[in-house]
Amino acid sequence: MAYAPAESMVGITPIGQVDLIARHPPGSIRRFADGVLGEGEFIYLPGVAGNFVGAGVSYDLGLGTVALLPAGSNPDRPIAVSMETNANPLAWSWYQIGGLAAISSTGTIVDGDLLYATSSNGVLSNVQANGNQVQSASWSGANGAAPGGLTYASIARPFMQGQTV
Repeated sequence: MAYAPAESMVGITPIGQVDLIARHPPGSIRRFADGVLGEGEFIYLPGVAGNFVGAGVSYDLGLGTVALLPAGSNPDRPIAVSMETNANPLAWSWYQIGGLAAISSTGTIVDGDLLYATSSNGVLSNVQANGNQVQSASWSGANGAAPGGLTYASIARPFMQGQTV
């Protein structure tokens, strides 16, 4: 995955780079393109402890926080996919919010299945869990089809459903 900016901007931080000082306003959204995966949309956020490539994270722009996506907490917030291992909450990097994303998964994934948070922080599955569904996303292929053993999902500014019944 070699993303390049899809729009003109001087000094844009490349995907996969961690900035120790914010080079863009927090929450900035930019488009990048990959020759294989096509165009994607990315948001500029701080790092989070325990972060890893392909991790699902929730974020709150009002509070300026990012957290690994846990099951059971029903965060009812927007989510993104980590593009690098930025574990420093004082450093900044891009997280994917649109396009074909490579996500850490568990279980037997089937193309078209819905995404759910699991009991493993940052890891998603297709196993239904009350209050843990990721809206505006679906799996696009089988387990491990993406580089690094990750699984592709089509996402469009996904968010946690958060409702429990």
